[in-house]
Amino acid sequence: PFTRCLSCNGLLEELECEEALPLVPPRVREWCTEFLRCRSCGRIFWPGTHYPKLLSHIQKILGV
Repeated sequence: PFTRCLSCNGLLEELECEEALPLVPPRVREWCTEFLRCRSCGRIFWPGTHYPKLLSHIQKILGV
């Protein structure tokens, strides 16, 4: 459900784990395997601890 960057509203694209690992904090490297990168600004996103709450909120809005 997340297709746009929170910083610039650019489109997000999947980023290979190997490419993302050097760019994310060490603690994230230990557990995360899914990453998205903004095509416009390059910001990297991953499903952190807040992800389930955000997903639930979006599903309520969409009536899913």
